Amino acid sequence: MSNIELGNIEETLFVPLRGRIYATKNCNYILNDRKTLEIASRIPEKFLSFEGENEYTLVSSAIRSMNMDKCIQDFINRYPDGSIINVGCGLETLFHRNDNNKTLFYELDLENVIDLRRQVIGNNERDICLAYSMFDYNWINRVLKTSKGPFLVVSSGVFYYFKEEEVIDFLKHLKGLGEVEVVFDAVSKFGIKQSNMYLKKLGKDDAIMYFYVDNVEDFVKKIGSDVEIIETRDYFKNITDKSQFNLVTKSKMIISDKFHMVKHIHLKIQ
Repeated sequence: MSNIELGNIEETLFVPLRGRIYATKNCNYILNDRKTLEIASRIPEKFLSFEGENEYTLVSSAIRSMNMDKCIQDFINRYPDGSIINVGCGLETLFHRNDNNKTLFYELDLENVIDLRRQVIGNNERDICLAYSMFDYNWINRVLKTSKGPFLVVSSGVFYYFKEEEVIDFLKHLKGLGEVEVVFDAVSKFGIKQSNMYLKKLGKDDAIMYFYVDNVEDFVKKIGSDVEIIETRDYFKNITDKSQFNLVTKSKMIISDKFHMVKHIHLKIQ
């Protein structure tokens, strides 16, 4: 497959893919994603190169997936008949890591990304692809035709590329699903500057990040009074054993959590 045509922002979907490959091969106690290794064989090598990456960036991508998996598994245990909606799915393989043979999963992304996903990952009747912009809220009507919920909406590394008012508008529209929880990651204002430096290093100068959250309570107030904070967790909290990593990676993890630079946010919207 050599004719992949994506914009610079869309091409960032290969960043977490590389992280999942790295973790599965080098530290699979964090993430063991055999499906990712399978689909990697169908993707041109230029998109899988670790050039410009380091241990910290690679492991961080895998930890994001690990954090999401924990929330998905908890939700499925509470609501086995519920549904998972993966916003900005890219080539994420969370369905294959969390499938319980019952829960419906929805994969939401732009049409060209969904086309690539179908070519690389294939189709499954319980892993439903939705070719919409996340801001084209017709996708909500499409979901409600096949599922009554409750719903868990997850979004990994996606909100960053939009302005705060756009993210708030999106979260408000989720009320159209009825009973819904949403999980996403967010960085601090300082963190967004570091992230943009990283993207520039990868040659993604026009993939600028905007969205950040310094204070979760203040941010939630902007969404509405009917939003409950279920959990706010520092990004690396679940990595209790950091001994395998090099000194730079360990130091960055510790500093990130100490100053709340990256957050894992879980909300309930009624």
